[in-house]
Amino acid sequence: MSIALFAKQHRRVELMKGYDAMPDATLQECWQRPFYLFARGKGRACRKELWMFGVFVAIMSQGLSRLFDSGALIIIPTLFSIVCCIPHYALMVRRSHDLMLSGWLALLPVGLTFLASVIVTCENMHVGDESLFGGLAIVAIVLAVLSQVPLLCFPSRYPKTVEDTVNDEERDNSWNAVNSIQVGDTTRTY
Repeated sequence: MSIALFAKQHRRVELMKGYDAMPDATLQECWQRPFYLFARGKGRACRKELWMFGVFVAIMSQGLSRLFDSGALIIIPTLFSIVCCIPHYALMVRRSHDLMLSGWLALLPVGLTFLASVIVTCENMHVGDESLFGGLAIVAIVLAVLSQVPLLCFPSRYPKTVEDTVNDEERDNSWNAVNSIQVGDTTRTY
């Protein structure tokens, strides 16, 4: 059973440093866990961790870009993006492992995005006739987005552990006990 994102819990640092996915992670744990585990090449991450960390990075990048939009402090949003790039990539690798895919597939959207940014930069520096590279950049961006759909949307393919199965059975039994009525020789469940 998932716990709400904003629930107050005791600190679970040892659990956050583990290899298993944390579908019951709070918002703070979703933000911190990629920084704890960015140097490991193994482990799993659930969809919630990837979405929450992505939203955190996007909001912080936008906020810092608007706050420091000119002068020498313009380097701060760039540094934040560079610092968050490696944990985000490691999180995508762990999410690939949760889908029972190779972690190398997480390199595909990163490479396509880099290719598109190089094409756009070269296109901006090019003066004169129009070229076909603008369309190639759009194709690269679309492919990068489409290659992230399995990471962002597909449920875990990792088999459930014995603990998860026992916890599910206990929850179902408690639900049936609360919502059943004994009438004569029969039990009705609502």
